[in-house]
Amino acid sequence: METKEPQKMIYKGPSMNPTLKPGDQLWITPYNGQKVQRGDVVVFISPGDGSRVVHRIVSLDPSGIRTQGLQASGPRETTTIG
Repeated sequence: METKEPQKMIYKGPSMNPTLKPGDQLWITPYNGQKVQRGDVVVFISPGDGSRVVHRIVSLDPSGIRTQGLQASGPRETTTIG
């Protein structure tokens, strides 16, 4: 994100159902070096298509951060950042 101020975002997509539903409003705080941990919900830019992705952190290690969507039906999408 290009700003240091929190921004409002309207959630779209099914990957975080049932925790988040399409149309939910999220306040996104830009990352500025604060510690992240397993269980945190994060927003990042997809390396594949440049879209915003909302996932939960499922693991952290020296090679990167692994995130996963929560969608109950269908395969769970995972992404490794780093």
